[in-house]
Amino acid sequence: MRLFALSILTFLCVGTRAQTGTCNCSNKVVSDENIESCDTTLLSNGSLLYWQWNCDSSWYTFENISKKVILKSCPSEPPAGCNRLGLRFIKEFDSILLFIYKSVSGCCQLPTVLFFDKSTCEEKQRISDNCIVHIDYEHDVLMYFEDTTYQKLIYHDLKRNTKYCTIFYGSEVISSLKNNQALWLNTLFSDFAIKEGNCRFYFKNDDRVAEERFIDLTRPETPFTSDANRLFALHYMELAPKVNCDSTGGSNLEHKICLNKEFQEVDSLLNMTFNKVLAELPNDSLKTILHEIQLDWITSRQEQAKIASSGYGGHILGIKYLSFMITATKGRIEELKEFLIY
Repeated sequence: MRLFALSILTFLCVGTRAQTGTCNCSNKVVSDENIESCDTTLLSNGSLLYWQWNCDSSWYTFENISKKVILKSCPSEPPAGCNRLGLRFIKEFDSILLFIYKSVSGCCQLPTVLFFDKSTCEEKQRISDNCIVHIDYEHDVLMYFEDTTYQKLIYHDLKRNTKYCTIFYGSEVISSLKNNQALWLNTLFSDFAIKEGNCRFYFKNDDRVAEERFIDLTRPETPFTSDANRLFALHYMELAPKVNCDSTGGSNLEHKICLNKEFQEVDSLLNMTFNKVLAELPNDSLKTILHEIQLDWITSRQEQAKIASSGYGGHILGIKYLSFMITATKGRIEELKEFLIY
């Protein structure tokens, strides 16, 4: 054990000292602005990130006790020049490393974002620049669309590794890109601010009007709450505070809003019942089995609701979809209650 500890200490000390100093090449004259520090970045788990440079090329390396990975290299470039474009390290978090990738220089296009495993330096997730809306390095926030259908906008709190979302209708983002003649997605979004538990921002719609939107930061995204959050975030639910479900005017829109509200309640009850059952199970093996069964059931509920509402349009589609979701959820609650010990 003492020998192993000494080996780690030797590795860290040698690695750090070997990379300390300023990168240079005695055969080349480099301006001050192109001199990059080669000090080692020591990560919290003992891994290292560092630049090296000789007269032929520069390269950026990840290294730990069991692995060494060259992340990028540039022929005939000092590190400062190599670091302007391509892969660039930004920050470490509990289990991941945040990198960006810039394909072009300039002020307007946001970079591609990459997450690497902090222990292995294997890429875990890549978010394309054509999906990213906002990056706030100071507050560890990333906002991006789930994919290029541009319907689900995600607010990712990187420090807490927690996600929140809101939904955009159909092709409204694609139409806005076209009508505003926007080259970059992020130019449609502005004035991000945290107010009263929401991330509020402005979105320039296809009429070229900046309208306020928000993401509720009190409702984190989890596999068990994703349906409730997705449906709650639909644009028409902004009218929900104005609708009294005990006394409606009889419109389909009001009916749909009230069904959405009811689903929020029954889905919350479902999660409470599930957690209660989980707590009463005698071992981790059974808990894992039930966890997997519940996730499969949630996926099945979604697919069956799509079938139940297929062939309909407008508000009726939403009414049929929500009605099935409510009925299925109530049935699942009764199934779970059979596991409870009274």
